[in-house]
Amino acid sequence: MQQAKPPTKKAFTIIELAIVIIGVALLYGAIQAGKKMISKTQNLVTLNQADNAWEEPAPAVPDEVEVTYTLPATSGNLALWLDATSISTISKTDNVVTQWRDKSGNGLVFNASGAPIRDDTTKINDLFGISLDGIDDYFSTNGDKALETTNGNYMIFVVMRIDIPAVFAVFSHSSFASDNVNNWSGGLTDKLRHDILPPDGGGGVGGSYVAGDLVLGGYGRENWNGKIFQNGSLVKTGALETYSGTSSLDAVIGGRKISSNAFTNIFGGVIAEIIIYSDYLSDTDRQAVETYLNDKWSIY
Repeated sequence: MQQAKPPTKKAFTIIELAIVIIGVALLYGAIQAGKKMISKTQNLVTLNQADNAWEEPAPAVPDEVEVTYTLPATSGNLALWLDATSISTISKTDNVVTQWRDKSGNGLVFNASGAPIRDDTTKINDLFGISLDGIDDYFSTNGDKALETTNGNYMIFVVMRIDIPAVFAVFSHSSFASDNVNNWSGGLTDKLRHDILPPDGGGGVGGSYVAGDLVLGGYGRENWNGKIFQNGSLVKTGALETYSGTSSLDAVIGGRKISSNAFTNIFGGVIAEIIIYSDYLSDTDRQAVETYLNDKWSIY
């Protein structure tokens, strides 16, 4: 009996070959997907590490916002208004003030000498003032005047912090020492003069300043009589000496001009606001201005 031959092996059919190719492709795809998953995982770990090391940047310091203040209505003619809170009226390099401009509409420009400072250390109750060093810091208009050179009436208000109690000038009108001029200073005298006007009352009246005193001062001139107000109260009255100046006078903030290029009585402290009227104000109008200033600066 003849033995049966084993079946002859046939080559892959087209279908079988296709199945093999698809299997290989799926295996390759699975391998590549696995590699991508590992890569994504590694990237995610790297990102998470970067997130943990990242710190939120400090917020940018916003520009100072201009705040508008309105003076109370009075019968007086506004001659000068300097307001240290008004950044639009101040030019400075870093924190050193180079110019302080008038808000009254009269166009006066005060140029700085020395290095007056306006920064967070010069604030009075959270509002910006301008600090003068008591040595060589002051502002001058270089010939322009804030008041007429006649013997007319006027009223001056100032908000200040006194850091150096001494004979100082807050506001003065002068070109040379021969002029007995409108000057608000902290010296002691027995007569209210244009060139020595003590906001502390003078002659021992009202006592002396100490460093750090906050003062809202007012000085009025009415028909040759002077009145000094401090923190809303009248502290002294007296006769005024004759004003003899006839030249075009410099208006000076924080000092007194005694020659063509020399100044004295330099103020040491912070000047926050100065308001001058070319008229003597009634008690009602004066109190309205004092209320405005005190509400704003919280002096007393």
